This record gives sequence, structure tokens and C-alpha cells, in this order.
Amino acid sequence: MTGLGPYPLEALGSAGVRDAVARWLWLVAADAELASYLIGVDRVRLAGHLALILTVALGGPAGDIARPAVGAWRGLGLTEEQHRRVVDYLAGVLWALDVPAGAVDAARRAFADEAGAWSTTLATSWSTNLATSWSTTLRYARAAADDFWCAVEERCPGRLPEREAAVFLAALGRLASGGDDPAGRAALLAVLGHAYRRHRLLPHQAAVEAALTATVARHAPGTPELAAAWAVAARRASAAVTPAVARAGGGPAWWPAEVIDHDRPADGVAILTVRPWRRLPFRPGQAVPVCTPRWPGRWRWYSPANAPRPDGTVELHVRAVGAVSRALVHAVRPGDPLWLGPPHDVGLGLDPASRADLLLVAGGTGLAPLRALVEQVAAAPAGRRVTLVVGARTFTDLYDAISLDKLQCAHDWLTLVPAFSHDPLAGAGERGDALTVALDHYRPGQEVHLCGPPPMLAGSRLRLLAAGVPADRIHLPTGPVA
Repeated sequence: MTGLGPYPLEALGSAGVRDAVARWLWLVAADAELASYLIGVDRVRLAGHLALILTVALGGPAGDIARPAVGAWRGLGLTEEQHRRVVDYLAGVLWALDVPAGAVDAARRAFADEAGAWSTTLATSWSTNLATSWSTTLRYARAAADDFWCAVEERCPGRLPEREAAVFLAALGRLASGGDDPAGRAALLAVLGHAYRRHRLLPHQAAVEAALTATVARHAPGTPELAAAWAVAARRASAAVTPAVARAGGGPAWWPAEVIDHDRPADGVAILTVRPWRRLPFRPGQAVPVCTPRWPGRWRWYSPANAPRPDGTVELHVRAVGAVSRALVHAVRPGDPLWLGPPHDVGLGLDPASRADLLLVAGGTGLAPLRALVEQVAAAPAGRRVTLVVGARTFTDLYDAISLDKLQCAHDWLTLVPAFSHDPLAGAGERGDALTVALDHYRPGQEVHLCGPPPMLAGSRLRLLAAGVPADRIHLPTGPVA
């Protein structure tokens, strides 16, 4: 028993516990950074595990709690920060259900304790030690980069430019130490694949692995077991990079860039204008890995919100949902450096052979790639008509309203339709989620492009098919950034 008495569990009942868990999982699935961890997971089984743990935390019988179900979240590979956010979502659900404060605290402890009592496997221990030692190495980032470059240069001279050693080491160390979600890992591999190809490092993987392990050993010395774990991690990183090299095209692995403008148009959202030192060869609808020196080695996907400009600047729309995005929204300022990785097709680009009308459906910062498509059409309209449906919770969440209004005023072929899911003042034709409103504007023959947060994308293809949109005219984000 928890010492809380029977009230919390009796007040909720078993059905209430299941409902709380269902709400909890919905919040996690709606979190852009956490949603990918649930892909392929048996959610019914996961919900059962979570309900069991929550029942015990609220004073219920232990049942078969002795099974290793308690580490349900830890088994998904969440970082410490991500795990804390998951537990915070649970606390929010319980508060909303008027569960007493003591019971909420007990539930938080039950799930927060997963890291201690129930995560005892050797793999977890190694992963934790790798992450800790890599974090220690990054405290001496400049010296570590110098040591790494010297080690690579000694073993394979003339391959890796000294000026690029710091970014390369940060990415490789992050890949080896782990901790990224699938999209972040895909961004890392895209960057490293291009770097290995550009600098012809694939035949010298053993030398790069040795340089990495030697650098970590020098700046974060540990036990022989830790050194062995790093040797294994370096080999696994090399194995992951090999197919990425085959997929990589030509050109640089990253483009140094400078933030020249930083606007905060809405709470938790920033619009960054960055100028790469060399022109970034992207197309509207593509995604680009982005890294800030505030989080070295952590690359995240963002889609430019503009078509290529004469001055080469790139506009990024960022919502604060994770460590990197929070830094880009709250900490980065004009004059700060960023790195932009190689552009990547994600299934949102326009077919150059098509002149069909467009129905673009945006939710949140998913507006960015679709606004870029509007700018692309503006450069050569060719008789196309474009309807852009922009979804937001309320009018104040419509963060890019000024730019959108300018586009609509400048082009009579563009129709802008706002969709407000939680605004009681919204008009009849503007009330509802973005896709529901958009389907009222669908006309046969249109190409439909949709981009937004995971809850918006979930089931959207089926809804479009049910509305009569041909499968080959539906364009959703695909691949690692979806």
C-alpha cells in the first residue's frame, strides 16, 4: 500500500484508471518529439502495463507487478528529459481528474523511479555511461576536436579538414552515444553520410573509430568496461553510417549560417531568418537538418518556409517542443551561428510535370513547407489556383498571419482559409480542425498536400481517400521526418 488510503483508487475506479492512461497516451502521441517512440508499439499492451503501475501507485493491489512491466516507458529508449516530460503529462491528467496532490506525487514517483529500481540491464547501464562520458567530453569541446582531428590526421592524412573537425566529432559522438529519436538519428546519418562521402572517409572507418574512442578516453577517462563499450559503440556508429554514405549525394555535409533575424510571433514559436555562407541548394517542400552550437551534435529537421531567394536567406518556423527547438525559440539571437545540413525530399514537393490546382492543408509550423510551395507557384503561376487552409487552435495562434495576408493580397489565384479548432468566435466556415475545413474546399482534380503535427497526420490519408481524393494526389510527409 502507498499509505494514501483507498480514496484515490476508489474515486477513480478501474475504468477511471484506464481513462487516465488513455488520456496520458493521447498527450504523449500528440507531442511531436515523443510520438515517434510509439511507432510500432503495441499500445493496448502498453496501456495495460501503465494502468497496472498506476493502480498500485494509487493504493491498489500489486497483482503481477513483479513482472518487468514497470519499465514500460524506459523500454522505449527515452532520454531522461523526455521521460520527465512523459511523467509530467501524467501529472497533468491526474490533476485534471481532481486526484489528490498526494496521490499525484505517488504516481509521479512510481514512474520516475523506473530509472533506478527497474532499469538494471547491462545495455541500459552502458547506454547511460556512454551518454555521461560523452557529455563530459563536450565540456572540453574545442580541445576534444583538436585531439580528434590530430588522431584522424595521423592515421589518414589530408582527409578531414581541421575546420570541420568540431562539427564532425559532435555528430559522430552523438550517434555513438545514442539518445536521439528516429528523426534525430536520421538527421545525424544524413549529415555524417555526406561528410564521409565528401572527405572519402569510408575506407578509413577503423581510423575514425580509434580517434573517437581515444578522444573520449582522454577527456572522460573511465573503466576498462567503459572503454570497451565505446569501442563497440564506435563500430556500431560506423555500421550505421555505411548505408548513409551510399544514399548521400554530392555537395557539402553542412552549410555554416548566421541568424540575421529572430521573431517571436506567438507563444512558443519563433521565425528565424538565416543566411548560409554559401547558397543552400534546396527546393520548396524539402526538409533540412539544423544544428545549433548550444546543442552540438543534435540535428533536427526543419522545412524552409520560403522558395529560394536572390539573397540566399532561409526562413525557418520553429515551435518549442524539445531541447534544440527550445534553444532556437528562446535562446538563439541575431548574429548567432547555425549549421544547415543537406536538403532532403520528404514527399511534399510539387510535381514539375503537373499544373493541377492545389489544396494545401497546414497545422501549426507545418505551414512552413506549404508556404514555400505557394511562393514557388507565385514565381510561375501557370494558371494554377491554390487554396491554403491554415489550422490553429485560436486566432492568436495563427502566428504567420501578416505574411499570409500579404501573399493573398498579391495573388488573386490564392485563397487563404483559416481553421480554428478551439476558437468560439470563429465563423461557421472556419470552425473545426484543418482537415475538416479543408475537405469543404476540395474540388476534384486538386493535388492535396498536408503537413502538421502527428495527431493531425494520423488517419489523414484514410480521411482523404474516404472523401474521394485519389491516392496518387495525396502528399503527406514521409520518411524520417514524418
